[in-house]
Amino acid sequence: MSKAKSVERSERRLQMLLFMILTVLVLLAVWFVGEVVSTPAIAQTGGAVDGFGGMSGRITQLLEAQQQTNEKLDRLIALLSTGEAKVQLVAEGDPDEKTR
Repeated sequence: MSKAKSVERSERRLQMLLFMILTVLVLLAVWFVGEVVSTPAIAQTGGAVDGFGGMSGRITQLLEAQQQTNEKLDRLIALLSTGEAKVQLVAEGDPDEKTR
């Protein structure tokens, strides 16, 4: 296997991992925010603001959030693809860690 294919394969794995992590984070955020936040209109009508239990508005919000996440992922993938990203690792207990 050539080095280029190996790099391409590992880059693809990294992209998929980032996508899965961000998707899980978005779903968790929507889950918790959706359960905690309540408007007076929803409380008074039992959730049937639009005749569908408020789901059409929630679905629209979910789609917008997913589109924003996809845009962020596209920018991140483009940055990683150019090779211009720099990563700096700091070991635990590193004396210079406090200054960063």
